[in-house]
Amino acid sequence: MRFSRFLSYFLLLVLFLSCQKQMVSDTSSESDPKQSANHRSALLAVLPFRPSSADPELRQFALGLRELTRSVLLGYERIQLVDPLGSSLSEDLEDAEKRAFALGARFALSADVGYSNGRYLISVRLTDLLENDSEESDTIEAPGSALGTVPYDITLRMDELALELGARTENGPWISRREQDLADRRFKPSFDAFEYYSNGVYRESNSADSAIRYYRKALAIEPYFREAQDRIFRLQNRGNPYTLNGFNYTTQQALVLMRRNQLSPMVVALTYQEFGKRAMGRNRDLANRWFQESNRWLYLEGRYRSAYYADNQNGIGSAFVYFNKGSEALTRFQSAYELQKELGMQGSLAMVESHLNLANAYAIQNNPGLSLPHYAAAERICQAANCSPGIVALIQYNKGVMFYIRGIYQTSIESSRQARRTLIQANLGNSQLHLATLLNINAALLHQRHYDDALRISDALAIRARSIGETNYPPYKFALHNTAFALQKQGRTLESIQARKQVSWSGQGPNRPLYETFLSFHDVPSPDPLFQTDSERQQVASYTGAFKMEYHRQNVRSRTYPGRQDDTNILLRDILYPRKRDAGLDNLRKHWLSGESDSEGSGITFIDVGPGLANVQYPAVTSRSIARDFRRMQVVALDLPEQVRLFQYQVPGYKKKELLAHQNISVLSADGRESLKKVFADPSRWPIDGRGPLRLDSGTPVAIRMANSIDIYLDWNQMEEVLIQLAADLKENPVLLCFNRSILLKKKGSSKFEIVGYVSIRGFHHNLELLDRGGDPPYTLIDDSDLNFLD
Repeated sequence: MRFSRFLSYFLLLVLFLSCQKQMVSDTSSESDPKQSANHRSALLAVLPFRPSSADPELRQFALGLRELTRSVLLGYERIQLVDPLGSSLSEDLEDAEKRAFALGARFALSADVGYSNGRYLISVRLTDLLENDSEESDTIEAPGSALGTVPYDITLRMDELALELGARTENGPWISRREQDLADRRFKPSFDAFEYYSNGVYRESNSADSAIRYYRKALAIEPYFREAQDRIFRLQNRGNPYTLNGFNYTTQQALVLMRRNQLSPMVVALTYQEFGKRAMGRNRDLANRWFQESNRWLYLEGRYRSAYYADNQNGIGSAFVYFNKGSEALTRFQSAYELQKELGMQGSLAMVESHLNLANAYAIQNNPGLSLPHYAAAERICQAANCSPGIVALIQYNKGVMFYIRGIYQTSIESSRQARRTLIQANLGNSQLHLATLLNINAALLHQRHYDDALRISDALAIRARSIGETNYPPYKFALHNTAFALQKQGRTLESIQARKQVSWSGQGPNRPLYETFLSFHDVPSPDPLFQTDSERQQVASYTGAFKMEYHRQNVRSRTYPGRQDDTNILLRDILYPRKRDAGLDNLRKHWLSGESDSEGSGITFIDVGPGLANVQYPAVTSRSIARDFRRMQVVALDLPEQVRLFQYQVPGYKKKELLAHQNISVLSADGRESLKKVFADPSRWPIDGRGPLRLDSGTPVAIRMANSIDIYLDWNQMEEVLIQLAADLKENPVLLCFNRSILLKKKGSSKFEIVGYVSIRGFHHNLELLDRGGDPPYTLIDDSDLNFLD
């Protein structure tokens, strides 16, 4: 009897262990995407529709047609879109195809769009990304009057091409007869409404307000144009993911619009999913609510066995991980993992995410035997799928967290340093992920009682967080607490109390080092076309649109005073003085000066935007101080045409002579928004005889200061266009940009800016002529060195 009972228990134990191993043993076959040929649903990506010419109207038409086609595809149950809202894939066809395959797409839909003799010509192409095979349809010819049926026709041609490719059987269409009937009966916009819709899609990337105006024009013509209302809903609420009020307002508005049949439930569900992903870095509890609400609508739409549902399960589980709810997280992650396997997503980034999430959940439960194989599987698939450096660093970071919570601090430090090196090499150092990595190195050092090294790390973290405007991110607060903890252990009690009071008004906190827990795919740095990271974009954008120039009197427009921007002089002096050693300065010497210059600025062009030329008391005094301190540097005082005229006719003659006594200073008449190449080459823009035009030779180091001028008067949409144009004009020049208080660097050959530090508050008291720095040094630079002092 006892023997039989023992045998029963033994068999149950063996069965349990085999089930646990099954999930891990499956990982060995997932690194090869070619093993996932059988699909229950078609995983499809909508790639850019290519216009046959450079005609802007045809390009807008192609954009609008692609988005309407995407909307039609969302209504088909057997088709699941990778990047369903079109927010992840680029407009470059080759790059979008590679990215779509990495995200898990098996098939890609694209089209060539032309126009001839009053008719639009559309050729549909379906590509099997796994087999590298494609089929192309006959040309669809459509006059403007029949344009509304074209998106539906494209999807039918796609279904026919799937049969020709062998992607489906004769009796297993991607689009059922019922779905064809519903799509055929759905509302089809007129040509005029479609034209406004296409204009809105075209303008979305630059100005949401402008896009909404065009969508409203489309709705004024066709009130039942639901796709236009879908996009208005997304754009109007895109600032709402981060607050509970925003959540309540958005969900209530969606309910009202859906009751009126003016909003697609699938678009609502996917919008909630997108908002959840965006909220993860700031408010995980709120992100969890977005994902739950998205799942509710997916369930009501019958899409609970979809990749969209799996994404939400991963998001909900990631929120549970952050709150240390390991068992709840594991349940969600296992659900997502099984769904993705069923859908044939092995070898994709989605499976990398699932393995990473499962590894984190097992690590929370202190089960390294199951955690480590999932980390290994994530790394193996990631290598095969050519993951981005951000994802590679995320895996390395999470392994560091696993070793940290197990008390293996030295291995944790090594894994975290590996993650940091990956981020720095990919120019992703100014990201939240890097701040979390530095915090965990700091916490591990405190456990090892290396207090001096820990303080250096926490200082580096604090400088970087302040530089990129991430002072509300938890690792920054945790680093301040850890600084107080280290100072207390060193017997520096008063300094410890001061540090604690930066964290909480009471000066209290737990008597142990704090660390950041496991992070998810939602914490991978977002790509940005103008900056290296999204955090940098948000910091630079935060300065813009503070004032309206038309509301200011002339004395305010030209306000300046001596010493206002002297922090720039000190920064330039220290860069040009080679004996001053500092990691941040060495980085600027390497990438901005290429190691060549002298203490007087030979070969450097300095452009001072809006220096107050029309100030009758101190005309362009900040430009003058640069010209005085660096006599071989070519200084350009760039100001508005009306300010230049006032300088010529209202500023006293002796004041003008004082300014122009410096032979290395020139005056340029421009509004700061035009192409620098264009205005530099125009002789009429240089009012001072013999002081222009100047050349901007390729490779010449350029320094530009936009402080208390264009930076605060233009809104972000306008300022972004200025920076894009600036990066294009000076692509082959290394650029040091002092934008408000931020110091940015654009390397030679690059079109992206990165924040490298900031200057003090001196000169930025807009209503007072103060020279106070508020206790800060003139400038502070970020340290990107390899932390060799830890070796």
